[in-house]
Amino acid sequence: MAGLMEITEAQYRECVELSIKYAPVVLPVGWRKSYNPTPFQDQHVYESGHGLKVIFTADNLAGDGKIWLHVSLSRRSRIPTYEDMKEVKEIFVGRNRQALQIFPPESQHVNIHPYCLHLWCAIEGDGLPEFAKSGSI
Repeated sequence: MAGLMEITEAQYRECVELSIKYAPVVLPVGWRKSYNPTPFQDQHVYESGHGLKVIFTADNLAGDGKIWLHVSLSRRSRIPTYEDMKEVKEIFVGRNRQALQIFPPESQHVNIHPYCLHLWCAIEGDGLPEFAKSGSI
């Protein structure tokens, strides 16, 4: 797929370990871990009982020395609401961490689902990752 960067096997294994480390262990009532239809073990897929789907990853590939959580949330036939984003941020990022929604330049935008939004969170500190070093949003 265009926009995906190539990484080494060691980098991939580290992404898998980070995603396991930072993925939620306990989910609220109505949420469940779902089948991951992709071959990527670093992606954790979740579904709510009210139609939200979430893909969660953690990695340190931005080149800024930080671990970044990436949370994609979508609905089947409409854009998630602000309330959806608040709920997902609380579950997958946490109440006491900053999450960012990024609007990249058009040249870095990749749209694989028409009703998907993204949240980013630096585990330590804040700021923005260097997107050009980790592929596309």
